[in-house]
Amino acid sequence: MPVYLNAGEVGTARDLLGFPQAPRSLGVVAMTAGALFGVNLDAEAPDTAVATLRDFMATRQAGPILALYGSCNHAGRYADAANRLAAWQAEMQGVAGLLGAWHGPARGCNTGFIEPREGTTIEYSPDYGAGACDIHYRRASAGQGQLHAIDSETRLLAFEV
Repeated sequence: MPVYLNAGEVGTARDLLGFPQAPRSLGVVAMTAGALFGVNLDAEAPDTAVATLRDFMATRQAGPILALYGSCNHAGRYADAANRLAAWQAEMQGVAGLLGAWHGPARGCNTGFIEPREGTTIEYSPDYGAGACDIHYRRASAGQGQLHAIDSETRLLAFEV
């Protein structure tokens, strides 16, 4: 069953985890061998929200993280940053640290190219065999409207944390 997380919410799903796109939100996904765990970070208290995700995962015995994802509209979330890509990387490094000094691939996309507006959602579908997620978006409310793939060859941002 798909799960969609609003601002500040923490949750888990086996097959699909999604986030409505607000101008300053960052949807974070920690992929384990059997589930996706996520939090929708708004601009308020992101460290507290990530700590809540860490504790949520621990109480559910999530197991080790295989991959970490974070997608947002860089222009909205990092409007005051001189280098928005570097600001995203720094935030993802902070998230990885708060999740237990995790090291590995951090991936995501700058959703600015889709011109997110009311009703746009970003969705993560796991490929557990590959240890990675496909990222999609919809321009209608959660679970409604046409699903569009985000091209991992040209749009996926990735670096080692």
